[in-house]
Amino acid sequence: ARARTNLAAGHCGAPLRRATVPRSQVRPGTCASLRARPAPCPGPVFFVFELWYHPHAMKTHFDCIPCFFRQALSAARLASNDPAVHERVLRAVAAAVAEMDLTDVPPKMGQLIHREVRAATDRNDPYESAKREFNELALGLLPRLRETIASSPDPFETAVRLAAAGNIIDFGGGRTVTPDDVERSVEFALACGVDGASVERLRSAVDEAGSILYIADNAGEIVFDRALIELIGPERV
Repeated sequence: ARARTNLAAGHCGAPLRRATVPRSQVRPGTCASLRARPAPCPGPVFFVFELWYHPHAMKTHFDCIPCFFRQALSAARLASNDPAVHERVLRAVAAAVAEMDLTDVPPKMGQLIHREVRAATDRNDPYESAKREFNELALGLLPRLRETIASSPDPFETAVRLAAAGNIIDFGGGRTVTPDDVERSVEFALACGVDGASVERLRSAVDEAGSILYIADNAGEIVFDRALIELIGPERV
């Protein structure tokens, strides 16, 4: 494994900033702590991570704890309008957080949160309506995404930019996302500066690969990934 983590960030068309951080200085929870954007920036900030240390290094950081409660309350409110249900979920999460092993990875608590929400509401998926809404929204944008990629001087880079734009569709951690947020993310992704060297490394890796494992994340976002998958060749993915 490499002994460093490369970080790249660009925002508002500003020149790309790069930093190389020794692995010993990478704080557990780094991925979750780099979401804030600079005050003057009206759009999101895209970070490119090359994480080469063992996945078990991603332990629960103190910054994760308030996020657990935001996620629990958001999911409970999506599943039920009953304040008593919200209280039951929050109390269960509070008890679990008090006893949790902070060397565990954060998704372990996320699993517990959603089990508590299901138990309290009898709803298997509190995000069902949001998933349907943003899948339909993104599918409505798909013809435009394809046209933008096809007419671009560099279709691959444009498809990568649009796949990055789709990352804004994420309701974890109590976030709120609107259709306008998605439109702004697309506009920003097409206009912002990118790390050209990283794009070229990805292009080379894709060109040389016989098969590609593409890990999907969120509903809605997957449609933006689909546009990139169509370009690189679905038969290899």
